[in-house]
Amino acid sequence: MIFAILPTQGGLLLAATLPYLVSRRPFSESWQDLGLRKLSKQEVRRILKLSPLLFFVVMLVSSILTRCARLCGVPDPDQPLIRLALSADTATFLVIALSAVLVAPIVEELAFRRTVFEALHRILPLNTAAAGASLIFALIHGALWQTPALFLLAFLFQQEYIRSGGKTTSTILMHAIYNLITVLCLTAVRIHGGAAE
Repeated sequence: MIFAILPTQGGLLLAATLPYLVSRRPFSESWQDLGLRKLSKQEVRRILKLSPLLFFVVMLVSSILTRCARLCGVPDPDQPLIRLALSADTATFLVIALSAVLVAPIVEELAFRRTVFEALHRILPLNTAAAGASLIFALIHGALWQTPALFLLAFLFQQEYIRSGGKTTSTILMHAIYNLITVLCLTAVRIHGGAAE
């Protein structure tokens, strides 16, 4: 499974960036087209303040969904990547952690916030396009029972993208912080003996 993650991420990155990177325009303009613009100190501070709150809200929704499922007699669904991260040897865990914090935010934000959203926004109103891109993001992650929580996460990322005037750098940073907090939580579980069986 771990060996499927990086090629998939690479393919998404290539699909999202190739049209910009092979254009006849200067490379610096292509970066601008991708929304890869410098963040001000104020924007970075705002994102650093918002990201932990975002993590808390999404985890709260996720916990409520899990609790509701249990009350309805549904067993905890399998989360293969979480199970792998908890039971993997240290080297594999580090690959997962680096991919989650460094690779996935760049790839997914360029793919979903920039490419999918912008394509949908050409034919749909702003918030409908945001909801559509967010739903695709949630479904792609393959944890059907967590689709509402992932949709919320993606929709909040999408609102940040819109608020920032199309800066994917802001959502990349937000996504990286969210994933970093997740990796830190997984690390704590690994250290304290909560590895999956």
